Amino acid sequence: MSVDPPAPNPEWFRFYITDIEFQPSITDPNCKISVKLFVDDELIYSLPWIDHTQPFRWSRLIACDVSPFSKVTLKLCKIVNHKQRSFIFPSYEVSEVNEGNGETNLEHPELIWTVTIRSLTPAMAERSFPEELIRFGRIEGAYDDHRPNETVKFLFKGSLQFASIVAETLPEATTAKITFLILMKAWELLEQKAQSDGTIGEILRGLNSIQGVVGVLSQTSNSILPSTMDRSKEPISGILRLLDDISIHVFNRLVAYNSDKAYLDDTFNIPEYLARLEKLQSGFHASWPTLTAPCMDSTNGIYDELPTWQEVSAPSDNPFGKMEDPYEMLNLLGPMNIVAGYDPDRACMRGTRQAILNKIITWTQNRDNAEAFMWISGQAGMGKTAIATSLCQRLDTMQALAGSFFFQDDDPDRNNSVTLINNLIHDMAVQCPAYAHEAANAILQKPLERLKSLSTPTTLVLVIDALDECGDRDSRTRVLQKLYDMSKLVPWLKVIITARPVGDIQECFQNYFLHKTIVHLHDFDASCDIRAYIEDQLGVLAQTESWPHDNISKLCAMAQAGPTIQHMQTRYIAYTQQRSTTGANELAIGYIDDVTILVWGDTFEDTHAGLVDIMTREGGALEWSTSHNSTFELDKTACVDFSRRREPIPGSPGKTRPLTRQNLIWGDHVVRTVSQHVFLGVLIDQELRWTAQSHRALAKGMAWASQLGRLARTNFGASPAIARKLYVSIAVPRFTYAVDVWYRPVTLREGERGSGSIGFAHRLTRVQRTAALSILGGLRSTPSASLDAHSRLLPVHLLLNQVCERAALRLASVPTSHPLHAAVRQSSRGRKAHRTPLHDILALLALPPSLVSPRQPLNPLVTPPKREFPSKQEAKRAAETDNTRFRFFTDGSHSQDGVGAAAVLLGRGTPSTTAGLNLGCSCCYSVLDAELTAISLAIHLAHSTGFWDDMVIYSDSQTAVRLVDPTHGTPSHALAVRVRAELRALRRAKPLLDIRLAWCPGHQGLRGNDLANQEARAAAGGKDFGNAVPDSFQRLLPIPLDPEHLRKSMDYRYQERSADYWRQSEAGAKHMARLGRVVASEFMNLIADLPRRKAVLLYRLITGHVPLQRHLWVIGCADDPTCRYCGTAPETVSHFLLQCPAHAEARHYFLGPLGRDARVLDVLFSTQKFLPLLISFVFATGRFS
Repeated sequence: MSVDPPAPNPEWFRFYITDIEFQPSITDPNCKISVKLFVDDELIYSLPWIDHTQPFRWSRLIACDVSPFSKVTLKLCKIVNHKQRSFIFPSYEVSEVNEGNGETNLEHPELIWTVTIRSLTPAMAERSFPEELIRFGRIEGAYDDHRPNETVKFLFKGSLQFASIVAETLPEATTAKITFLILMKAWELLEQKAQSDGTIGEILRGLNSIQGVVGVLSQTSNSILPSTMDRSKEPISGILRLLDDISIHVFNRLVAYNSDKAYLDDTFNIPEYLARLEKLQSGFHASWPTLTAPCMDSTNGIYDELPTWQEVSAPSDNPFGKMEDPYEMLNLLGPMNIVAGYDPDRACMRGTRQAILNKIITWTQNRDNAEAFMWISGQAGMGKTAIATSLCQRLDTMQALAGSFFFQDDDPDRNNSVTLINNLIHDMAVQCPAYAHEAANAILQKPLERLKSLSTPTTLVLVIDALDECGDRDSRTRVLQKLYDMSKLVPWLKVIITARPVGDIQECFQNYFLHKTIVHLHDFDASCDIRAYIEDQLGVLAQTESWPHDNISKLCAMAQAGPTIQHMQTRYIAYTQQRSTTGANELAIGYIDDVTILVWGDTFEDTHAGLVDIMTREGGALEWSTSHNSTFELDKTACVDFSRRREPIPGSPGKTRPLTRQNLIWGDHVVRTVSQHVFLGVLIDQELRWTAQSHRALAKGMAWASQLGRLARTNFGASPAIARKLYVSIAVPRFTYAVDVWYRPVTLREGERGSGSIGFAHRLTRVQRTAALSILGGLRSTPSASLDAHSRLLPVHLLLNQVCERAALRLASVPTSHPLHAAVRQSSRGRKAHRTPLHDILALLALPPSLVSPRQPLNPLVTPPKREFPSKQEAKRAAETDNTRFRFFTDGSHSQDGVGAAAVLLGRGTPSTTAGLNLGCSCCYSVLDAELTAISLAIHLAHSTGFWDDMVIYSDSQTAVRLVDPTHGTPSHALAVRVRAELRALRRAKPLLDIRLAWCPGHQGLRGNDLANQEARAAAGGKDFGNAVPDSFQRLLPIPLDPEHLRKSMDYRYQERSADYWRQSEAGAKHMARLGRVVASEFMNLIADLPRRKAVLLYRLITGHVPLQRHLWVIGCADDPTCRYCGTAPETVSHFLLQCPAHAEARHYFLGPLGRDARVLDVLFSTQKFLPLLISFVFATGRFS
């Protein structure tokens, strides 16, 4: 069987280039060389520049799919004294490569260099595989289990094991051998590197799932493994291909990291890789034949000749001889407690305890680590049980949990050692069928003999929680000793216990279990986890303006003792809130002169009684009105009984109606009960539905659209620009008022049914169509999509979504003192069921509110920041002659790749310190954000370098300098306020030094500014500066998002969506086919200087919906499409303007001077200077008089 990946052409295969070397070396210090590789004239790889200081050689792994006749071409780029030349070496076919050594030599007549390209051929793989396999068997991991960033490297071994098993089982599988050799190359570099970066770490953690596949292959009998693998040929080939891609990326990334970080490849898609790996793994398990019990996924060799259970229990004198299942025998073990395992509801809250969980999981899966016994130590209430439960969940998901037992002191079935042993035997038997057979056999026939030695491809873990609650001192000591012996005897088993640091357990570890792993919970910083837990539990209780900001911090400080204190705090506060609010079943809401009283109960009689009590009780509403001389006008008061319950209609079987409501009455006062009522401009329905409010909004919209038609007639009235302004600024706010409360954003998916308030959006389209017809003066036959596009209006569903998203952005940027701050933070986490409007609009925003800078209230008394700047020449001269010892240059970069900021410290003309970072995407951050971040980075770099002399920070952004260090005035930009505070703190720390922030012109040849600009561009492109960024600055990340820039990005995004919607519509497709150069969104700019009559005529001509004979015939207003003037062809727009002989004289007079451009419709319509002559020609024909 061949495991080569399938290809459309069987002659195609994967070709590997491993090395490119030039001889002789570069000697000219002004010379730099780069290389590009082409296969069949397609660029496959660009190698970085090298100079005389580097070896004239590139070591990379380059793979591409080729045929024997594919041609490889090498292009050399040479720069000498800033002059570049290119040389193309002669091409060679893949079939010409030397199979023995994989080398190909190339020469160029104009160059002295000889190129040697080395490839990895199948013959070389066959020759090298046995030696590499032996070397792999000798590899022994020597990683410290206290450094998870290093121990994670051992996960790469699973890939090597998989490739070696496939290659050994199928000697003809050349692809598997090549993959194994490439994996070994990547493994060598990985072992040499002290610490892997984030991308490689994510890749290696994803490879953990390969262990399951290796386990399945290992437990299958060698006699049937080749034929069995043949059935899973496709997923095995896919896994090999994926491992190929991974190892190539890891190898090239490590080489680039060691040589030039600027050439790091950050395009690897981690989510796509994980999804692909999961899909291949699922396909492998689905195709693999089921040879054993369902749970048999963690053993190997003993299944080759596994005896049947009938053979094991054959003796007739055995009282259990009739049993056919080993699990029935094990179920007789007693006593057992099936609920003594882990309870998922007691796990750590999502997102907490990540550091300790990752450390322990890495320890469990490192089979090269000889340590197999761990104690998680902590005082009562520190969360040991929650950590143990989360460990069990993770291990169970990885199929690595051998068993679990959670002791409980007050439960007789869960506080003794016998139940523990019986439960562990049963759990391990369920997880490992081979162990089940051996244990059952031992019970029946060999109860005093040691079990047969077993092996598994993966490490299994036993988790025992609260061992300190197991019986007395002697019982704990015996259990601890047995568990320790088990971990030593069974090489594939590790044991984790949790317990308080009681005396007997501490003595065992000090006297008998020396050098065993002990994890102390108090060594891990839990402040962030504590705050997350308290905010999650108490966020819904936020009711006052200043809560929970300050009080949360106080609670976190009090709760440092452990999770028990947190739990007691949240329970107490929740109980207090319940007593103060829900017990009364009432709530009062007031806004200026509108007051609403809410009462809830089981029946309307209960709620009415509560309302009467509020009005009449001591200190109630009536007493307040009397004491304040403010009489209630009950004729303006209404009562709404909210319920969706219905009752049958008498005499109409099967039909129902809303429950009958009664008026609210007390004494002589009567308040009428209504089905609908307007509160703060929103019509609220008695069944809490928004149909009536949507109808009300439609009526408002139609009324304003009709008023607009009175102002803009076809031949006179307001210009299209003015009419559009009136619609956007007056009509739209009227019918979208409070739309974020009663409207669900619309989501349209191609080929699927959309979601949201689609019906209302569809009905509102008629309102906008009426307004657009008035704006442009189009005929009623004009498509709505064309009207929206040419009048630069968003389609209705996008318009309403934009209003909702803007409301969400305003809510996300409210300060902590705002009453809705806590509710917004709580609702941003999402909810699957019973979603409120707040959940819907925040989901539309798709940004955590915690990342958005809070808007500060505007203070009209604050003076805007001001500062005068010198001219460019003066500023450049000052920067060049500046003798300050410490000079920082900062810059920001904004591109499609991202937004970057960098700071460079110049010491005597050479860069001594460089730091930068990538802020994020360009839609989230502006250039000003990048410039301000760069200044902040320079300030933190100054702190970390410990400067002792005068210092200056140069920025090429006048706006940033003005905001951070104005001569007078105060900035309001949130990030500028923070950077200004940092600069002031730096000056206070060094009061005797001159610390300046100055402006220097950019791109004027200043060395420092050019270096900062170069580093900022690299940061925007994804360059990682690692530890060069000070820790004090990293703690402030991520940089808060500016709401104003987010709003601008949102508007631009919706304009792009509108353009896409226009292009995908039927009318848009026809328009692009007819008039490709006429951009619909630019039409309003095109007619800005035209009178309304001419603008309307031009729009009708562009769309084709104009009273010409052809269009009149299409809409049924004419009997014949033929032109009435010439009678030779249908009278279309093109015929009328360019072809009709009846108008030739006028055409020659007005359009003749335009030359050839007058013969192309889209040029006539899209060139503004042609429009007066075109319209004069139309009027001269008298066609529309």
